[in-house]
Amino acid sequence: DKHLLELIEFSIGCGLRGIECLYTGYSDSQRRYLLALAKEYGLFPTGGSDFHGLPKPHIALGNAKVPSSILEKLRAATS
Repeated sequence: DKHLLELIEFSIGCGLRGIECLYTGYSDSQRRYLLALAKEYGLFPTGGSDFHGLPKPHIALGNAKVPSSILEKLRAATS
């Protein structure tokens, strides 16, 4: 995943502070890999359900399981 690493490094230079690691469409191995990348690069792990209303009725709002500890770290970083 050389291209992904290059993109992350470029994006950090542009101000990237987080990366979506917890998404309902990711496999366990994808989640683990992205969480490891977030840790390695000092990025905030984030998550989402990709819910956009009627266009994606198979995805439930709030379906992504994001631990409250992630939200607490985000709040602390922005206050």
